[in-house]
Amino acid sequence: MNRKIDEAEDTPCMKRRTKAGRTYYPLGRINTGKATDLVELLYALDTCGYINNGETGVEELADTFSEIFAVEIKNCYNVYMNMIRRKMNSRTCFLDELREKLNRRMVESDLKGGKFKKR
Repeated sequence: MNRKIDEAEDTPCMKRRTKAGRTYYPLGRINTGKATDLVELLYALDTCGYINNGETGVEELADTFSEIFAVEIKNCYNVYMNMIRRKMNSRTCFLDELREKLNRRMVESDLKGGKFKKR
């Protein structure tokens, strides 16, 4: 989500936002993937009811994801329909990739005695 930054850390490239009397700055362009990947993730979170006990709609989640990841997500439903029509081995390519890479990281961590590579 958004992080609070002291006024001394204010930089011209960050657009300041105020909510409930607190000043926040977007994280900046942190998403290096595709908007389609974010739509896949948000539909998965929505389907499982992981955000606000499933009470938040997909469009509202898309608006929030757009703000958090500084990427415009348009026509979520159309993107979802395209995901349904995928003819590859899986309709959830991004989620499959996340699972595969996280499991690989855990195996590598096991091999190193439980230590993981910090970034």
